[in-house]
Amino acid sequence: MKCPYGTVKEQDTTADIAVQIKAKSLSNLFSAAGWAYTNLVADISKIKPDVNQTVCCQSDDLTMLMVDWLAELIFIFETKQLLFSKFDTIVKNSCLQTHMAGQKSGLKPDEYRMDIKAVTWHGLEITNKQGLYQTRIIFDV
Repeated sequence: MKCPYGTVKEQDTTADIAVQIKAKSLSNLFSAAGWAYTNLVADISKIKPDVNQTVCCQSDDLTMLMVDWLAELIFIFETKQLLFSKFDTIVKNSCLQTHMAGQKSGLKPDEYRMDIKAVTWHGLEITNKQGLYQTRIIFDV
């Protein structure tokens, strides 16, 4: 399924999975990262936008903000069984606010793709090349 926020490309690594993300804005880069996480866990096209939630994160820099943001999504899934398919994100000065829509996980066991344990710091950086924000995120599975 095509990500509406940017380009997401899955990359296999040993015991992990990586995604390469490109987006036209920093806010869309973070939305695409959330979209990529959900789509790794389950088929995002099956996630209905029935439940709304807002998340705010603040960190020292953008890389730390990305880790904190994705760790929050993992935490919400692990504790509340919520997965999100819609993201409306604003990022300013290493502060993120996103309004998300999704559903309480009611998926059948065979509809889950993988169990994401954590987001890693390995090689994580956010760059802006010729007006295109890019990052490569590795998830521990």
